[in-house]
Amino acid sequence: MRAARARARARRAGEGGARGQESLDLVGATAVGLALKGIGYDKSGIDFRKEEFTFAGKFEKAKRGVACSLVLLFVFFFILAYNYAWSRWTGSGGSRTRS
Repeated sequence: MRAARARARARRAGEGGARGQESLDLVGATAVGLALKGIGYDKSGIDFRKEEFTFAGKFEKAKRGVACSLVLLFVFFFILAYNYAWSRWTGSGGSRTRS
């Protein structure tokens, strides 16, 4: 049992240099890929950005402001229509004349 563990450790120790080299190569490839994407050369079109780092299109930035404006506009016209209906129902609105 001890001999098997020792052989496994020796194998892992022997791979240490290769594994470290592989890790360095992957980091270098990532850096090159990001540099190419930064200058606009992107053939894959894959984008892994999430949450606040995602691409916000032209309308994505204005979506919240437009939604709030539409809600306020709806509330304004609702109150206007309610006042108009109330004045017609009570007969106190419309043509007020002075005598």
